[in-house]
Formats: sequence, structure tokens, C-alpha cells
Amino acid sequence: MKNNLICVQSGGQYSQQYVMNLYKGARAFSQHNFDFYVFTDNIKQHPQDLGWKFIPLPNWSWLNGFNPWWYKLEIFNPQHNIQGNNLYVDLDVVICNDIDPFWKFINGNFCILQDFNRAFNPRIGYCNSSIMGWQNNTAQDLYFKFAESMQEQIKAHRGDQDFIQTELKKKTIWPVEWAMSWKWEVKHGGKKHPYKEYKMPKVPYILSPHTKIIVCHGKPNPHEIPELSHIWNK
Repeated sequence: MKNNLICVQSGGQYSQQYVMNLYKGARAFSQHNFDFYVFTDNIKQHPQDLGWKFIPLPNWSWLNGFNPWWYKLEIFNPQHNIQGNNLYVDLDVVICNDIDPFWKFINGNFCILQDFNRAFNPRIGYCNSSIMGWQNNTAQDLYFKFAESMQEQIKAHRGDQDFIQTELKKKTIWPVEWAMSWKWEVKHGGKKHPYKEYKMPKVPYILSPHTKIIVCHGKPNPHEIPELSHIWNK
């Protein structure tokens, strides 16, 4: 079964360079071939000679309260018929180690991250949609459920991962150390509490040898983190 890497780029929050960096990072840390799918609202800004597979995003901006993160649900639309082991990755990440185990781990399951608030509550049962994995069109029900009542779903949920948390009853959590939060788990060995000052260790960051992807959710973004400049593929 072939492997696919999928990303979504809409609006101006993350530039074309972020898409390129994800691709280059994946190529550098994978021993296997994979197809790269880019869901975007601006195909022309991307290189056309690298074999990327472009899928134009629909226009959902008319929805009241719409935020671009809802475009993630389009990756589950069976109309696109993306066959194989599908690995979706947010753009605000830094790939730092072998990512091939992600594809192997899917094994017919829907895989997703445990929410990064695990840094403060290790047993937290919520999920984070920065990295997701599934096979073929097995997650199509997520798209259909959202598509049939978009406005209602946006009103009922703060974002796509809350929607997925509610609608997908059976989920497999990626191994915790494979993808770590930069600001809560990696920087200075991890914060003890997100809203309190604490004495920081001298080491700028501590990275497990098992960590494959650093997720820079919220702020700062990868290009704003000097400590990661040597592995963020500019």
C-alpha cells in the first residue's frame, strides 16, 4: 500500500515556504517514496515540477464563524479518492527524525495525537488534529457529517479537532514521544504550568531520541524559533 503525505494551506497564515519545508523535511526523514497532496486555495504559488498533487479547496468562507482550520475536514472527502496510508500533518511543525513509523502505525486505524494539554494532565482524553493517519476513504463519515450541517457544526464546536473528538468514537493515539509540543514539552525540558513563570534550565531544549516531529502550535511559529533554525528547512 502506497504512502501519502497530506497538508492544507489556505489564506496567508502560512506561506508557500511552509509547504515546501514540510515536503523537504519529509523527504529528508523518510526512506520510502510517498505522494504529496496539497489542499490549497492558490495552486499557482506552488512549484509545478515536483510531482505534487494539488487539490483546490472549496470556498467555505461564507459560513458564519468560519475559521480556515475547518478546511481540514475536506481531506476526508471521498471524492478525492486518496488511496493508501494517509498521513496528514499541519504546516506549523518541524520534522526532526524518521517519519516512516507513522505510516506503518496506521494499520487500518484512525490515528490522532493526544491533546498537548497532556503536559499538565497526562490522562487527558482530548485529541489534537495536528497529525492524523487513516487508510483510503475510511474517515469519509467525518466529512459527510460536517458537510450535511456545516453551520451547526461550527456553532457547536470550537474547531475541527473538537468535532473529530465528538464524532469519531474509535481513535488510536500516536505514541506520545513521536510528536511533541515545542512550548510545553520540548523547550527547556517542558513547562510545569503554562501560565506561571518558572526557573528555566540552562539547556535550551531537550528532545527525546524518539521524537520525529516537533509541533509548534499557537505561537511562536517555526520560523520564529532560533533554537530550531538548524532543522527547520528554510
